[in-house]
Amino acid sequence: WAVVSALRGLSHLRIVHPSAAEGLIGAARDLQADMSAEQVGLLVQSLALSTEIANLRPAAKLREELLAVLTQRSGELQPRSIAQLLPALLRLRVTDTTLNGRLAEQMATVATALRLEDVAAASHAFCALRTIHPPLLERAQAVLEQGVHGASPRAVVQMCAALAEGDSEEPFQDQLMPAVRSFLHHYNARDICRIAEAFTRIGAAEPDFMAELAQSLEARTEEMGPHEISVALNIFSSVAYAIPRLMPALVAQLQLL
Repeated sequence: WAVVSALRGLSHLRIVHPSAAEGLIGAARDLQADMSAEQVGLLVQSLALSTEIANLRPAAKLREELLAVLTQRSGELQPRSIAQLLPALLRLRVTDTTLNGRLAEQMATVATALRLEDVAAASHAFCALRTIHPPLLERAQAVLEQGVHGASPRAVVQMCAALAEGDSEEPFQDQLMPAVRSFLHHYNARDICRIAEAFTRIGAAEPDFMAELAQSLEARTEEMGPHEISVALNIFSSVAYAIPRLMPALVAQLQLL
């Protein structure tokens, strides 16, 4: 645990001394065979926390070895540990279909026993990693139906993005649309665009709802980057008549970038 804790602590520092990091990486490589799957997962999380550490040459080899271990021993990970590991895999852009597929399968078997926040984050991460596992999406929908009233604004956005990879409009109409409306003042421009994309993709983009999103976005155009502007120009063009100042504001912001 000493090496795991030390590397994790080092990854939180703003300035990392290369020799110290390389020493811990070397120790981790020497000891990984004796580590539990949970400890290996924590090491992967540490690499994801610090780009300075992750970019060191020895770290690339350590990452490769750790992911190989997780692929073989993923069944030893606890569900909560998998949920915590996924954001790290996303930051590291791990596209190992074998590892991601096994983790998704494990999450699907226990999803209904987990907190909605963990299921939302996990489902979103898998979709972002292009690991679309229908059984997990089905369990995520069930968790949403049971716990939407306790969902956080972030979890709602994540569920929108994840369930848009499925084939059911029902959770968008029955749970997500009311939840988005209740949290609309919490969302930034990126969140609103992601929500709009999800509803459009699944075919649940009702004009009145999209107009509400567009109106909320109008006050946030100054925080938008090129991608969000591109999405907004495309998706909200159909309700531009309801929010006539949005499109000119988007074009003006694009010219400033």
